[in-house]
Amino acid sequence: MHDLDRPLAGVKGRWMTGLAGADAAPPAWRALIGTGPEAELRLLALTGQAMQVGFRPVPAQALTPAQPLPTLALPTMPDEARMRFRRIAREKGMVASF
Repeated sequence: MHDLDRPLAGVKGRWMTGLAGADAAPPAWRALIGTGPEAELRLLALTGQAMQVGFRPVPAQALTPAQPLPTLALPTMPDEARMRFRRIAREKGMVASF
């Protein structure tokens, strides 16, 4: 995907200066985006797709699955009681804040 680095930099540079980016688009893209007022929107869609899909980072090493989280010793507090518990704990000085 290094062959897209320079054309995309040119397109983004033109956009940042307020110019149309279609002139700096790769030649294969010019046929796809066409002309007219919607050409820049099509170019924006193609550029966004290229940046999200074409430039994904690759992990440095093989990924390994993480261990599952341990089960809790006690059940969690019901949602409706949490705010009351936090208020009481704050009043008693048990915790700084949640």
